[in-house]
Amino acid sequence: KTKTLADGLQARLGDLTWPVVKSQVDDVIVVTEKEIVAAMKLIYERMKVVVEPSGAVGLAAVLNPDFQQKYNSGGGGGGGG
Repeated sequence: KTKTLADGLQARLGDLTWPVVKSQVDDVIVVTEKEIVAAMKLIYERMKVVVEPSGAVGLAAVLNPDFQQKYNSGGGGGGGG
């Protein structure tokens, strides 16, 4: 087993699960322990909620520069107008 803060995400994919995941997942964003901690801190600072590391991994991925570069439309959400 790999030591990680996000130990709740350590799982093995079986013979039935792996083909489904492989056919449906387009990309994987890998985050560091430091990015997980930063996401946990941001959640606490903004929402005043303590989350376990596994729960912060999604936010850490979205904040990751690789995700931003690949998936950020640059629209900024404002419609202007």
